[in-house]
Amino acid sequence: IMGQIVITSWIFLLFSLVFVILLTVFCMLRHKNTAYPKKLIIYNTLFIYYICIIISFTLLPISYPSVVECDLEYNLDIRELLYAFINRAALISYAENVILFMPLTILGYISSYKIMKTLKSALICSCLFSISIEFIQGIECIANILEDFAPVIDINDVICNTLGGVLGFIVIRFYKKEHVAEI
Repeated sequence: IMGQIVITSWIFLLFSLVFVILLTVFCMLRHKNTAYPKKLIIYNTLFIYYICIIISFTLLPISYPSVVECDLEYNLDIRELLYAFINRAALISYAENVILFMPLTILGYISSYKIMKTLKSALICSCLFSISIEFIQGIECIANILEDFAPVIDINDVICNTLGGVLGFIVIRFYKKEHVAEI
């Protein structure tokens, strides 16, 4: 008889933090005597840990074998997004999705990832990352490895996440115009 394997958010974040700290120390030691900017190493570390946080919030917990049956649900109706301005709970949920993705483009930009240097590429990256999360949530449901919830694949999440990425890009570009030497 096989036992149940569970990966929870806090366990994942703890191991991710240890990994990211070790990676940062390794990079700092590796570039100790070079002109490679130490700030860039810190920014890259923050970006990697941010991605781990996103994974933790959106894809965990998982367990194998699962303790619940999952019925995959999806929502492709964008009218729900418009009704959010009437429903406070929905508005808060969509605002959380926007805020969740703002650091993606901010940290990507200051980490000097070329793919995050234009509005168009920031929009595409945010959208593709969001679609990837929704897709993986669907796979988790189909594979029956979810711990305690059934995800809803929602086009409104993709729209709000993409909007958050675009807003993050706009924020960092305005900040850069005012504080050129700091980034």
